[in-house]
Amino acid sequence: MQFDDILKTVGEFGKYQKTKYFLICLFGILTAFQALVSVFSLNTPEHSLRPTTNIFIDVHWLTLCSTVQTPGNLSPPEHLQLIEKYIPTDESGKFSKCEIFNSEGNKTECDRWVYDQTELKSTVVTDLNLVCGNTFKATASSSMFMFGNLAGSFLSGLVSDLSLSGEKEDLTDKYYGSAVSSIAMSFAPEYYSFTILRFFCGAFNMSLFLTGFVLGMEMIGPQHRLFVGIVIEFFWAIGFLLLIAIGYAIRIWKYIQLAISLPTLLFISYYWLLPESARWLLVKGRNAEAEQVIVNVAKTNGKVVPTDILSKLEEPKRAEKLKALKRAPRLLCRTLVVLFNWFVIAMTYYGLSLNSGNLPGSLYVNLTISAVAEVIGYSLCFLCFVSGRKAMHVVAMIIGGLAIISSVPVLYLFQGSESQKNTIFVVLNNIGKVGVTIGFAVIYFWSAEIFPTMLRNSLMGISSTFARVGSIFAPVIADLAKLVPSKYSSVLPPLIFGIFTISAGLLSLILPETTDKVLPETIAEANVFPREIRK
Repeated sequence: MQFDDILKTVGEFGKYQKTKYFLICLFGILTAFQALVSVFSLNTPEHSLRPTTNIFIDVHWLTLCSTVQTPGNLSPPEHLQLIEKYIPTDESGKFSKCEIFNSEGNKTECDRWVYDQTELKSTVVTDLNLVCGNTFKATASSSMFMFGNLAGSFLSGLVSDLSLSGEKEDLTDKYYGSAVSSIAMSFAPEYYSFTILRFFCGAFNMSLFLTGFVLGMEMIGPQHRLFVGIVIEFFWAIGFLLLIAIGYAIRIWKYIQLAISLPTLLFISYYWLLPESARWLLVKGRNAEAEQVIVNVAKTNGKVVPTDILSKLEEPKRAEKLKALKRAPRLLCRTLVVLFNWFVIAMTYYGLSLNSGNLPGSLYVNLTISAVAEVIGYSLCFLCFVSGRKAMHVVAMIIGGLAIISSVPVLYLFQGSESQKNTIFVVLNNIGKVGVTIGFAVIYFWSAEIFPTMLRNSLMGISSTFARVGSIFAPVIADLAKLVPSKYSSVLPPLIFGIFTISAGLLSLILPETTDKVLPETIAEANVFPREIRK
């Protein structure tokens, strides 16, 4: 008898699991808050130079270029001449945002700007003037959160394996770290403390989600894991939507950060509400405690626990090592394709999500559309029960990648109005977001089914690490239009995201379908999967 057989006896997804899993799903909301809050905190609003030599330019600059409003009694031509006296033009013919003419008529760097406060009253960028020569600092802060995710993903598994206190205790420790770092970020006095806190918040945030997810999945039977694996993604989307609502209501980054961080204090109750993992207790030889957890599950689910059920458990099979993959070339090739998919999907997903604030049109409308695209993507994942994993993943990735690339010619070849061009561009980006969202959800449980039981945890950990590396690149690629001084730089993000997404989808054609298949337990079985491997 295996532990999953015990779950079939006491209830695979009864009242007990539903209640506890709902509590764990709430972590999805918190992690979405912290992972995506940079669309507000590190947002770069429209801005321009703030010369101190002329009060008219200082006060009215944001409306001067359209000559709709002019200061004093100046006519539009006189007004334009006044601007040209103090503001040089860049290579594209637009007024510079980084240089100014000094009193001797020479160009010099500006150190004062005026920012558009229509949508956000304050961001880290506007408070610290992270524009022009300091633009890279905002991108670095965003990437630092992803570096934290990478560290958290790596350390989460290591700490859990070495822990003597249990997964629930680990969850509590990571919760405290997440709460302290995220709240402290609201009071960060300068750039470097803010960026360091973002690293720690990213590390604790990822560890918290992974530990909670594992704790939840370990109490649920195999027949329901696909369903609940998709359900938790909806809570992430709910967190995204709530974040947008909070950002819309508050509009000052410090208070937004505080508003999404203070609710973490409520989760201190989880120390008493969540149980320890029975699987972990058994691995550590704490059978009496494991049996008590199983009895509680059965009692809540209205089931009866057979006598001496733990004594019937099979001894675990001998562990296999990663280096044994070199003797299984087909599995090794499949593993590399899976790792590439994790890297690309994370890079593109976070790139599109963080780039939502840079799309033309209203910040809040674009973010809401992006969040709704996620909900649509997660909903379509239920088609996996009909189409299977492979068809769903490949089609979603290719269509998503084609949609992202199709937005490139819209920028330069579309002959309609600016409003029509912006609408088509946003629609294509969000079709791409739907495809990548489906890919993110499917690759998680699909790769877990491809990997053999003996190496599943190790390979899933490596996959998660590749995803974190991809997410580190996401802010850099999304901000290329700001980092690369060229009129064609705006095509780089969709071009890179689209090409990589299509490539990942096409490579996935070599992966096996796992739906309704007997899953491999050893490397040898996984290398010939999906043949009939066991009778």
